[in-house]
Amino acid sequence: MKFLALTFLCLGVAAAQGPDTFEVASIKLGDPLAQGTSLGPQNGGGLKMENMTLRQMVQWAYDLREFQVTGATGWMNSERYRILAKGVLEEGPATYAGMNDAQRRAAWVLIRKRLKNLLAERFQLVVHTETKELPMYALVEAKGGVKMQPNTAPDGSPQTMMVNTNAFEATRASLDSIAQNLAGITGRPVQNETGLTGYYNFKMKWTPDAAPGAPDKPAEAAAGPTLFTALQEQLGLKLESKKGPVEILVIDRAERPTEN
Repeated sequence: MKFLALTFLCLGVAAAQGPDTFEVASIKLGDPLAQGTSLGPQNGGGLKMENMTLRQMVQWAYDLREFQVTGATGWMNSERYRILAKGVLEEGPATYAGMNDAQRRAAWVLIRKRLKNLLAERFQLVVHTETKELPMYALVEAKGGVKMQPNTAPDGSPQTMMVNTNAFEATRASLDSIAQNLAGITGRPVQNETGLTGYYNFKMKWTPDAAPGAPDKPAEAAAGPTLFTALQEQLGLKLESKKGPVEILVIDRAERPTEN
């Protein structure tokens, strides 16, 4: 089973200029036998989502990890949907490929806002947030420094990130985006405390069964490295245990949408 892989993962900045809702959106049931899920930006701040559950859509719209969303029951976790939503941007390039880094981050902020409104309108989604003190990790440099390849490509160059059960690879990834994806793998919040601001290319592999658990959990001799060992040996990064406030999103109510 693969983790949801988000290509072009970006963090929040000032909102892009454009309406807070999509111009038009088509919602259809996905193929229950299809493998994997995907999402990607469309021209004008639109969005294409393939084979995603409502829980996954909520998770992405609110920029949260799986462990931060509760209250999803029954069909919200099983029924998969295809969404094709069109939008308009009032300034800057209409195509994602033509944007610089700042414009892409701003576009994603607007797309997430539009998706929240779409879920509220078409799925009758009602949510509220809570804050809990939970275990988490701090992402820091390991002894000897990072071992990833620096990426000095020009502003606006492509960024990719792929994660599955035993591998993590990326092109032009920031430490913030690495921390976000590690949170999805470990099942705990991960805060970037490296202080590094550059972009990196890397490939990392570990033993899937050893990934959950504490950083000091020993791996079987013949099984290969744990996630935590691979992180230090292959990327030069380290996860340190800590506790802190974590935002939790609670789904209060949702209804199946009418297809169109």
